[in-house]
Amino acid sequence: MTAHKEAFTAYYQIFAGRFPPESAHAEHLHLKWEHSLKVLDNAECILSESMPAASGLPGTFTPELVRAAQLAALYHDVARFEQYVAYGTFRDAESANHGAWGAKILKREPAFLAGESRCVAAWVRAAVSMHNRFAIPGGVPEDFRLVTQVVRDADKIDILRVISGYARPGGKRSQVVTWKLADAPDKWTPSLYESVMAGQLGVSSQMHYINDFRLLTCSWVYDLNFPASRRLMRQQGYMDNMLACLPPGAARDKVRARIAAEVQSCNGA
Repeated sequence: MTAHKEAFTAYYQIFAGRFPPESAHAEHLHLKWEHSLKVLDNAECILSESMPAASGLPGTFTPELVRAAQLAALYHDVARFEQYVAYGTFRDAESANHGAWGAKILKREPAFLAGESRCVAAWVRAAVSMHNRFAIPGGVPEDFRLVTQVVRDADKIDILRVISGYARPGGKRSQVVTWKLADAPDKWTPSLYESVMAGQLGVSSQMHYINDFRLLTCSWVYDLNFPASRRLMRQQGYMDNMLACLPPGAARDKVRARIAAEVQSCNGA
């Protein structure tokens, strides 16, 4: 993966070089570069625990599928650099679908996947295109689904890290990272809270406050696909940090207990 990391870094630097290193623009692009490398790290942790010898699962992850999952994790946000330069945002609703855009970039720039088999390249592009959908479409072949599930889990886990850093009380804020949501420490959207309590994924259109972003990202535990993903999410601790920042009271205690129970619901927890 070293050569791919170098190619990805060189591509990022093309866009980062357009801005002064100390600028907010450079910070936002660096954030996505760093995030991509950490998603790769998360994916490799999930894969290492999900291999048959480690997990007792059937021999689902062939070497080619593992390779595809690693590459898709690294390149999943490859469109973010063009997106930010073109639109000044990472919000797809205000710009373009960065998953579909990323798949097009991987096809447009064949050097990214040069030397990989046709199967691996196809799996990577499919996973990149589907990683940010609300749900993986029905009827997707199992190999495509597995690769995409690894990337989606790894991505969600690291987004918790990113958002917790920019949503910390009294900490640094970025309108780009937190989508211009209101910083009202005592407020959240009741419908989003009820969705999380009901074991449902939050919907981004429900968000109005930074607390809503905390709730939304914590609801992603319901969409994790592997026991290793839950363990990794728990071990990193960012979800606990996010929940601790919600307004104190009985409602917070209930949602913390609900999420904690879900995070623990895996074999060997």
